[in-house]
Amino acid sequence: KQWYQRRVAITAGHWNFRKKLFRQYYINNKKKLSAELLLSAFSLKLKPKSAEPFNHCRWLLANNGDVVDEQTIVSQLKVCEHSAGSYKQNYYSWNYRFWLIKSFPRFIVLKEELDWSKLWVESHISQFCGM
Repeated sequence: KQWYQRRVAITAGHWNFRKKLFRQYYINNKKKLSAELLLSAFSLKLKPKSAEPFNHCRWLLANNGDVVDEQTIVSQLKVCEHSAGSYKQNYYSWNYRFWLIKSFPRFIVLKEELDWSKLWVESHISQFCGM
């Protein structure tokens, strides 16, 4: 394994510690929010079916709603797409995607999301998590 693969194996306790620090020092800080979401995305590239990074992202977005914008949501949808494509039947990725759509409808064009989902299901016949 590469050095970065070993160092990013963050446990649930580490994610909880990061939440505590973030809540204490960086709540509603757009730059720090972006950095935390980037760390989670990097972790998901190495372990795409890990629940903890998705839970961390969900917590970050739910607790920093004042600084969440369309660009943030679009980037999170891309993270979902990548992790769903990296690991078959990735329930955590689809569950997070549905949560994003439900929680931030002002940033989602439902027709585009429906078209994207339809294309995904048609091109990934054996993966029915996205239905």
